[in-house]
Amino acid sequence: MINNLPPITLETFNANDTYTYEWTDESNTIISSQSNATVSSGVIYTVVATSGLNCNSFSKTITVTESNVATINLNDITITDDSDNNSITINTSNLGIGDYEFAIKKMDEFISNYKPEAIFEDVTPGIHTIYIQDKKGCGISKG
Repeated sequence: MINNLPPITLETFNANDTYTYEWTDESNTIISSQSNATVSSGVIYTVVATSGLNCNSFSKTITVTESNVATINLNDITITDDSDNNSITINTSNLGIGDYEFAIKKMDEFISNYKPEAIFEDVTPGIHTIYIQDKKGCGISKG
């Protein structure tokens, strides 16, 4: 679930023919009786379709995982410069609830592609911009 975006709509795979639907959340509360359900929380959802002959489909569960764009400030960045191995390290404990990857850019040129590690070594002197991208598409932060 993308916390910084509007709710998302879950849909059945193949909503052809005449069926009734029952969408429930993990506490077994019915959240929709349509072929789709709009949700705004990261939990497990289940849908069952029932045909006109009262035959139930197998239940299908969908896990919605919450995520968010990273929040970064200067206290989250450690710079080691004027050494044999200039480096930039990002403290990931305060970024948020997302699954992130990292890149740095000097002027208009990316120095590295996005990678899962939050440390950059052998960084050339100069001003750099850090980019933190949420792997689930919530957005990109820079610092």
